[in-house]
Formats: sequence, structure tokens, C-alpha cells
Amino acid sequence: MPNVDVGDRPSLPGGGSTPSPHCDKAAQGSAAGPINVKKQLGVPLAALLVPFAIAAAVQLFPLVVSGLPLTDALLHTSTAVILGLLALLLASIYATTRSSGVLNVDRAGIDVRIGKKHYFYNWTDIEHFDEVKNGVNISLIGRSIEQNQYNTVPARFAGSPGELRQLLSSAQSRLGKGPRSGPTSIAPGDNLRRARIHSSLSTLLLVTTPMLAIFTAVLIWQASDCLKALDLQKRGQRTEATVIRIYTAGCGRSGCSLDAEFSYISAKDGLRYIGRGYLANDRHPDDSDLAYARSYGTAPVVYDPARPHVVELNFNDRVFRNHPTKVFLSIIELVGGICGFITVVLASSLLPAVVEAFRTPKSTVPSRVAK
Repeated sequence: MPNVDVGDRPSLPGGGSTPSPHCDKAAQGSAAGPINVKKQLGVPLAALLVPFAIAAAVQLFPLVVSGLPLTDALLHTSTAVILGLLALLLASIYATTRSSGVLNVDRAGIDVRIGKKHYFYNWTDIEHFDEVKNGVNISLIGRSIEQNQYNTVPARFAGSPGELRQLLSSAQSRLGKGPRSGPTSIAPGDNLRRARIHSSLSTLLLVTTPMLAIFTAVLIWQASDCLKALDLQKRGQRTEATVIRIYTAGCGRSGCSLDAEFSYISAKDGLRYIGRGYLANDRHPDDSDLAYARSYGTAPVVYDPARPHVVELNFNDRVFRNHPTKVFLSIIELVGGICGFITVVLASSLLPAVVEAFRTPKSTVPSRVAK
């Protein structure tokens, strides 16, 4: 429920009915005074947590059913990477759309502050209110239809477009009577060029930010793996590790991946360390690496003497035979190509609107609009 500061609270005539939890309570409770609503605007956090929870359930359910402890499923499987990337994507959407908002309604008019933007609608300039998908549109006298379409007050100030419209209409009937007072109306659409540019660039940013976030996450992830592999090739030490268990680490259309948890002793400090690594796909039960680990209960590994906890399985001496830089570049080229293609397709559909926005001349709005 919005934070509403009200004046005196007269009783409802005839006893009245119970007000709705958002706008009705604000409008009826502030029947004799101004209204002040403070909200955090943007995509609601709950709307982002729902898809994350669904994705987590889809990823974790087959692992837990297979007998893997939940902590292992979260910390020692590919699920952590997948959910981390999804969390970064949703966080970028949340951060991009989030802003603080303040709605003040008094005898002068409607004052709206969203982030650093500040707009004011004088009662004598307001022609009517219209509900739109994301809020209430305020039509001002003397403005064009296109200019007025940018004069939108977000619905989250009151809960829904209908409740916000009721709140503003009620305030207009109570506070908007009498001679003109207060400053001149300042609306987003007054500078049509700026409004068009802001709208088109905001949409462009909204569709490109997720792709950029995904690419950045993959870049950091793969760069870390590449540096780790290069360090192991440079100063890694071979040893034989004891296999503690073989478990299902993640499932997909191509089957489930089987990972090994193993222990090994560092020659530098004589301490025993625990490591984990990919063994094989469960659709290939005759895989030589898997058969070796199951038959002998051991696995060849390479660890970094300077950082003994950094370790990789080393069947067929693959740590030293691989080319980490080539693998890194190929993955980045693939992911970058996919993200870049999607971004270009989305951006190209918005490019005409952006170009048209920059070509728009500044609008001339009368300094005082009279009824």
C-alpha cells in the first residue's frame, strides 16, 4: 500500500462502504487534504522472482530426486552457473527500470517526480484522464494528441490504472475548483523532441541490456576458466586422487552429466583437498574415464602448488593437451555472435524511431494555457 500523507479525515457520508486497499483508501481518507505518495517504480521484484523460482525448480528437481543433496546441487553443479546467469539478467532488468517516484496532489495541481524528472499539471490545464496499460494519461488543453500521450503517471502510485484514475479524478473534484493557482504546467510532451528521444532510447536500452549482461557474464566466467587452465599448464603438478563419489550434476536434452568428487594430497603442505569435475554423460555408460573412476576408485588430477585448491581432472593428460585460449575465443565468438545478432535485430527495428526522434523539432507550448 502506498505511503499516503493526509489531512483531516472526515467520516464517509452514510457510513460508506469499505474502501479498496490502494486508491480508494487514499482518495477517501484524504478527502479534505492533499495527497503525497512515495513509491519505488519499475518492474516489481516479485515479477522477477517468479521466473527465477520456476527456473530453479526445473533445474534442481531432477537432481534432488536423483538423491543429490540440495547443497551439492546448488554449490557443486552447473545449476549454480545457470541460475547465476539468470539472476544477473533479471537484476539488470530490475536495475534498468528501477527509480524512486513521488506523487503530490494539492490545490495547485498534480506534481510528479520520477527519478530526476519533475513534471507538474495545473488543474486548469487538465482536460481529462485516460487509463492506459501502465498508468493514467493526463490530457492537457492546447497540446497535440502525441504530446499528451507522454503525460503518463505510473499505475504503481496507486496499485492499478483504474485505482489511480479514481484517485486523480476524486482529487480534481475536491481540489481543482476555484481560480487558477500554482505554476504553469510542465509536461513530458511539451518538448516533443526530447520525449521522443527518451522514449526510443529507453526502449532500446531495455532490449539491449539483457543481451549485454549475458555476454558479460559468459565473458567473465570463461576468462576465469581460461586463466585457471593456463596456470595449471604453466605450473600444475600431476597426482592421483581418490574418488569419493560419482553423482549427477545436471540434466538437459542431451542427458545428465556425471561429476566426480575426489580428494588429493598437496605435496607442498601435505594437506588433503577436495575437488570436483566432469566425468561423462550418463548416456555413455561405457565412457573410458567413467569406467576408470568406477573400477579403480581413483582419477588423475592436476593441481596448482601455489593454490592447491585449484584442480582439474586430467584423464589422457588433457589439461596439458588442450588449448585454453582457443577454447575461450571460440566460446566468446559463439556467444557474442548470438547476443550480437539478437541485439542487432531488436535494435534495427527501433532504429527508425530513434532517427525520427532526433529529427523532431522542439515543440512550442504556450507559457499559459487558458480554458
